[in-house]
Amino acid sequence: MNSQQLNADFSPIAERYDETRNLPNDILNDCYNELEKSQILSRNFSILDAGCGTGQLSIPLIERGYQVTGVDLSDSMLQIASAKCIGQNKAEFIVADVSSLPFKDDSFHMVVVSKLFQHVTKWRNAIDELVRVLKPGGFIILIQDKGAFGNTVRKKFAHFCDNEGFIDRYYGAKSPTEIHEYLINFSTYEQLKTVYAWNKEITFGQALQEIKDRLFAEFWNIPDTDYEKLIFQLENWVNDLPEKRDTKETLQCKLVVGCYRVH
Repeated sequence: MNSQQLNADFSPIAERYDETRNLPNDILNDCYNELEKSQILSRNFSILDAGCGTGQLSIPLIERGYQVTGVDLSDSMLQIASAKCIGQNKAEFIVADVSSLPFKDDSFHMVVVSKLFQHVTKWRNAIDELVRVLKPGGFIILIQDKGAFGNTVRKKFAHFCDNEGFIDRYYGAKSPTEIHEYLINFSTYEQLKTVYAWNKEITFGQALQEIKDRLFAEFWNIPDTDYEKLIFQLENWVNDLPEKRDTKETLQCKLVVGCYRVH
């Protein structure tokens, strides 16, 4: 079994990734400002973006002058990240499995990571690798955006999936608590005091279409025939609402940042 089978591969949705995972740059920059003021992030740092995707975490760091190396299994995602960095000489993007990184020990001052470990079967191995390539006293910065994907339509679809027995839907870690409990074996932990918040508006029709287009890895393990039946249930539910697909929802999103200083 190869890495592509072990982990979620986002190549099929690379061109649409940013439209559904639109973490605001100003929010990220506020986060990085706080990391700098707290002296967790320093200007001479070399940084690894683990599972970097299209470079959402990397780009603001590169624009600040940091040397950033991004790794991801998907070459299609990395091509998009590279295109965002044309003219930048402090960015490098490499196809690599986070469970077996091609770097020497003590290579980086910091690792940034978001929405990775639930998509990696050997997620504990991945954390071990991040610890290995960090310099002594280096930080793993775990950036979690909460609420951005919690729209009512997606929750209803997840409920339908549960009812049909599709409960264990992720390749890797099952909860943030599980990830945290493993990380603190290697580190001391603190959470940034500021919780960065923003609102995101979505219509039920838009949310429905995103699920129909299979844009979310949570549901990729569901066979096509079963998926079609579940979509049929979801469409009927949406169409029975008074405003149907025009129903609007405002999501309250927040960015929670955990800092793990490796022993």
